[in-house]
Amino acid sequence: MKKITGLYIGILIIINTAYLGLELYKNTVRDRWAADEGIVEEAYHQLQQLMGITGFLEVLLVLVILVGALGIVFWKKKELLKTQVIITLGISVLFLAGAFVAGLVFDAPRGNLYQQIHSMNGAIALILTYRFITGFLRKREMAGTPGN
Repeated sequence: MKKITGLYIGILIIINTAYLGLELYKNTVRDRWAADEGIVEEAYHQLQQLMGITGFLEVLLVLVILVGALGIVFWKKKELLKTQVIITLGISVLFLAGAFVAGLVFDAPRGNLYQQIHSMNGAIALILTYRFITGFLRKREMAGTPGN
């Protein structure tokens, strides 16, 4: 299980790092565009392409988190969902701090640097909702059975 957890952490870190790097690069392209109006069309196409890649990375992050959660549920290791949530939130906090610092150092729009964190936390909210609903239904089922 430790190998899978390490793989999960590694994948999240790689995707988040790639996302941050691309967002910082997009800021460089925007700055270059603002400085030299002669490259407007080239910069526009480059920014469109970069936006497509960062959008893909956001979706990939959510899919990795949700597939991990589905795997945990499928293999009936629901107690590991708590571990997954803690790990994912820890990585979110790490990259939130990193995005904040990167935004200051590179004078980049911090909202763009934080965007993938919102997606990750949305996936975590789905997992927590699932846990709440299944816990509620289990308690309700137990309360309805005779002898309890």
